[in-house]
Amino acid sequence: MKTYIETHYPTATHTVWDHGYYNNPIERSTPETDRPTIAVCHSLGFTHAVQSGFAFNAMVCLQGFTWFCSPEKGLPGVPKAQIVGLKGLFAVVTNPTPLKPFFKMAGIDLTTTETLNRTQVLADLDMLEKCRVEWPECPVLTITSDDDLIVPTKITEFQASNAPQVTVKKINGVKHALGYLQETGVVESIDQWLATQ
Repeated sequence: MKTYIETHYPTATHTVWDHGYYNNPIERSTPETDRPTIAVCHSLGFTHAVQSGFAFNAMVCLQGFTWFCSPEKGLPGVPKAQIVGLKGLFAVVTNPTPLKPFFKMAGIDLTTTETLNRTQVLADLDMLEKCRVEWPECPVLTITSDDDLIVPTKITEFQASNAPQVTVKKINGVKHALGYLQETGVVESIDQWLATQ
């Protein structure tokens, strides 16, 4: 997705925030403030970007959320017990084998032998369990997939229903791998949305 966006928007300045599950995190550099800035984020990356405190002009949320586990009874979310179980697993392993079921559920045929950065994985699992942020005030395009088993569409749609400036779009059939399997569809959706702003 990163390379595709850089190619599609060649005159833009690109900054990448990577939490480094297989390496050291890339230190966050502050985007240029003298030009309009758009964040394109996937899953928990959207929550991280919102919490960064940077005043983006617009945001693109690919299968993201403002909370993951239900913060209170009656609100859609993933049971906290799932995250607690994963935290227990990753507390004792550094090999990538436990990620194979996740990759399959996400719709990605990916095999890696790289050692996991357990510290980063556990930190983000902790954030998944506890996070709850408000939707940003800037315009947001959020794209979901109806067969996403990681972040079910009902979670994002419920959260977006009370947000100030959110456009919801679906690109179906990609599970949780929207930016990996549908780069063209994502960029076309961004272009169409930006033309309306």
